[in-house]
Amino acid sequence: MLNYIYPFLLLLLMWQCQNDSTKPQTEDVKFGETFSLVRGEQVEITGEGETLTLKLQNVIDSRCPSDANCVWLGNATATFTASNAQESDKELQMCIGDCRPAPVRSKHTLTVTVGGTGYNIILKEVLPYPSSEERGDKKEVRMVVEVL
Repeated sequence: MLNYIYPFLLLLLMWQCQNDSTKPQTEDVKFGETFSLVRGEQVEITGEGETLTLKLQNVIDSRCPSDANCVWLGNATATFTASNAQESDKELQMCIGDCRPAPVRSKHTLTVTVGGTGYNIILKEVLPYPSSEERGDKKEVRMVVEVL
């Protein structure tokens, strides 16, 4: 009897893991509120009769670890897709740190038009800040979106 239970439990465990990894999370926030996203998540920002959907596609973090001395400060780049009722999947890229030729910046404000509506998208930070001790792939971005 035990010979049949263990494979069945293993199959259930694998099926549950597959469902969790393929389902994107959606969070609802208001314009002007700070929110966080990890890769693959999307958020619907609402208010003032507008709705903007942002999805974090990728984060590349090459910043100098906090416990190291580096020649170059490095940067963190986040790629998003933005859409609203009038336009879908407009690709956006934001960068903090040493984003040459732009000056070094601790946050990035991008003014963008999606479907005829203007937005200020502010990338506040990318967490966690790198260290030589930890190598985590799970990066989180904190940001704010405002309607112009």
